[in-house]
Amino acid sequence: MSILVNSKNKYLLAALSLTVFSCQPSADQLTSDLFDDDSAEVESVVTSVSGSIDDTSGDSYAQLSTQSTNNKYLIWSILLPKATAGNCPLRAAYSVCNAGVKAQSYDGCTPLGGRFERSGEVELSFSQSNCSLAVQGDSVVRTKVMSMNGPYGGQVNHSTDQAQDYLGQNYGGGSKLTLLDSGYQLEILGLHKQVKVKNQERLNISIRTLQPLFVNQIQRDGRQVTSGQIEYNHNLAQYTSKVTFTNLQWDSSCCHPLSGQLQLEYSGSRSGTSQVEFLSCGSAQVTNAQGIVKQIELALCE
Repeated sequence: MSILVNSKNKYLLAALSLTVFSCQPSADQLTSDLFDDDSAEVESVVTSVSGSIDDTSGDSYAQLSTQSTNNKYLIWSILLPKATAGNCPLRAAYSVCNAGVKAQSYDGCTPLGGRFERSGEVELSFSQSNCSLAVQGDSVVRTKVMSMNGPYGGQVNHSTDQAQDYLGQNYGGGSKLTLLDSGYQLEILGLHKQVKVKNQERLNISIRTLQPLFVNQIQRDGRQVTSGQIEYNHNLAQYTSKVTFTNLQWDSSCCHPLSGQLQLEYSGSRSGTSQVEFLSCGSAQVTNAQGIVKQIELALCE
């Protein structure tokens, strides 16, 4: 199975933290605790949604909360690319419309002082030749192939190209946002994400919608996702999670939800259920079927 993929992940912040701390553990030590399955799943699922919409709305890469007590997340929040930072271009929404297409390329640009390198392209293909979402039924498909490379052998790849998950299901195509009579419908047609550390694969996931998500508006400030279901396939651990959305809410300050819930139902090598509740920017808690509660932090924005 070959899966190519796009931007960001938690490994990178650990590698980059070598530039901050005088004590310099190995890359393996730095990344060993960054692939918690619950954190990786929640972060990947919600950023697949927020990133898909933000590239159309033009919302900037919001900074994470500074209330985290976990250094690796604080470091990453410093390194997150923002719309006005470094020499990377703005989101695809600000590109010139050309026959119904807006596209933005990132050719080895180095946000925030060159701490990492970003390469790839985001393309928005509108059903209207003027790149508008003005009439009910108008839609835009967002595709993306992106890589981020850090200075210590880390690489995060995202791709919307066709690829197989561990079950042999083949899908891709990115995401599709459609204007409804009231609000928008978001479909994740197929996204794939891979993280490597010194060419060793640490994470490989595939995401698509099972039930379209209902979104009240595309602007982040006041955005809500009230319903819908995403399938998350962990291709290394070989399990599937059905993720049901309930009343997720954003504001302009954060790319992650500030409130709302996810219901997770597992199959494959992992079984049972969990519930995720978002508490604040970048902070959530996971409660499993046995009532055990775990706090997680979401480090990255797409």
